[in-house]
Amino acid sequence: MKTAWSVAAGIALVGAGAVAILAPFLGALFALWLFGWICVAVGVLELGYGLSAREEPGAIWRFLISTLYLGIGAFLLFRPVDSLAPIALSLGALLVSRCAFLVLLALDMRPQPIWGWFVFDAATSGALGVLVLSGWPHDSARLLGLYVGAAMIANGVNRLVVAGMLSPRLKALQLRRQHSTSGA
Repeated sequence: MKTAWSVAAGIALVGAGAVAILAPFLGALFALWLFGWICVAVGVLELGYGLSAREEPGAIWRFLISTLYLGIGAFLLFRPVDSLAPIALSLGALLVSRCAFLVLLALDMRPQPIWGWFVFDAATSGALGVLVLSGWPHDSARLLGLYVGAAMIANGVNRLVVAGMLSPRLKALQLRRQHSTSGA
């Protein structure tokens, strides 16, 4: 049953990712809309916590943090086109920074056989970061939409592959359980 949900989610993610790649501006706007609502939700939760703990030390900082989340969320929701360039710049900087940290992690892991995967991940992150930054700001919407679409497709394919790998194992486990309960 859980495998069916994973397959359905995988198919939906691949389909949505394909739409985001075919219409990257819409993919970028959807990502900003979703991120905007997440920021608003976190801002409301932080504000609620800050109000409930207003007698505790640091209450002003909790209030300012909630204001920051609410402000960024509102900006993303009400000015999505204006927020494309700053988000793309942040994403590019994040990916390039991630590349540097993954290289350092790979060097720490070097005696182990898995270290090469960290180098591969670093190279991929670095290349994507440079791609996003090289197109900033004029290609921000297109690159952000393509990134979101590619990430959704990769996530969807991952779900489908994992579901395919788990399905035979789950069936074998169910058969073993049935066999052990019928024999007892």
